[in-house]
Amino acid sequence: MFILVSDESGRVIASGTGFIVSADGKLITNRHVANAGPQVVARAPGGRQYRVLGALAEDSDQDLVILQIEDNHLPPVTLGASENLSVGTPVLMIGNPLAMESTVQEGTVSGFRKFFDTRRWIEISAAVARGRQDINSHIIHGQGLQVTTAVAPGSSGSPVFNASGEVIGVVTAIERAEQSLALAIPVESVKELIARAARAEQPKPLGTLTRRGGNDLATDAEFDAAAKAYNARDFEEAESRAKTVVARYPDSPSAHLLLGQVYLQRRSYSDAADSFERVIQLKSDLAPAWFGRALADWHHGSKDRARDALRELQKLDPALAKKLTDSIPALAH
Repeated sequence: MFILVSDESGRVIASGTGFIVSADGKLITNRHVANAGPQVVARAPGGRQYRVLGALAEDSDQDLVILQIEDNHLPPVTLGASENLSVGTPVLMIGNPLAMESTVQEGTVSGFRKFFDTRRWIEISAAVARGRQDINSHIIHGQGLQVTTAVAPGSSGSPVFNASGEVIGVVTAIERAEQSLALAIPVESVKELIARAARAEQPKPLGTLTRRGGNDLATDAEFDAAAKAYNARDFEEAESRAKTVVARYPDSPSAHLLLGQVYLQRRSYSDAADSFERVIQLKSDLAPAWFGRALADWHHGSKDRARDALRELQKLDPALAKKLTDSIPALAH
C-alpha cells in the first residue's frame, strides 16, 4: 500500500510503503515513515484510501511500526522466514519509489549485516535492468519505460518476497551515493511486533511514537562503526564509538547492549553490569542483556545477582542459559 504523510494543512510531505499482515487491518511500515508528519493515510493499488487510526506497536531500533487502518477486510500477505536465506537468493520488492505506485523490482540477497547480538539485516542488490518490459519496468503516464533498479524515497516499508510469494523482509531506504543497495529488516522482527500488537487494547495516536533526531540506530553510521570495531577486536575504538552512540540514542536497548559487550571485553565488569541493567530497564525480554548481566555480575563478584539474572535468562532463552552455565558451571549452583 502507498503510505502518504501530510502536514496539518493536508500537504503531502513524505511517502512510503506498507503491507497488510492481518485481515483486521494491521499494516506494517517503517517507523520513520509513520512519524514523518501528523496525518497518515494508506492508499490501495485500486486508489481507495484508508484512514490510519493509530499505532499498535513499534520497534524503534528495527525501525518498524504496526498501524491500524480503518478497514478490516483487506487480504494479508503470507509471512515466511529469513533464516535459510543465502547470498544469491532471488527476491522481489514491491513498493512506491519516487511515488511510482506498485513498482515491482527484481533483486538478489547480496549479504548480511549483523549488529552485535541483534538480528542480522539482509542486504539486497537490485537486479541489473535487462532492457525489457518485465518485472523491472514501470510505465509512467505514457511517457515511456521507467526502469527502477534501486531503492529511493518511497521505498521505505516495502515488502520483500521470496520465490514462494512469502514476505521475508521489510525494506528500509537508506541514503547512499550510488543508490544501489537496500537493507531489509528480517521478517522475524515483524512477527515479534505482531505478537506485541496483539496485546494492545487500542491504537495510540501517531504523535506518541518515539521521535529521535537524525537516522535511526539500525542505519546509523557510528553504530555500524562501533560494531565493526568490536568485531575487529579493537575494543578501545569500539568503546569510544559506542559511548557516542549511547549519548545520541539514550533510550536504545541495542546501543546500551553493544556498550555493555565492549565493557565485558575490556573487563570493566561494573560498567558492563550497569549497561546491561539499563538494557533490561528499556526492554526486559532481551535475552542477551540477561546473559551479559549474569556474566558481568559473576566476574564482578556479585554471585547472587548473577544467579538471579541466570534464572531470568532461563525463562527467556533456555539454550542461551545453557551456553552460559556450560562456560561457568559454578553459576548454576
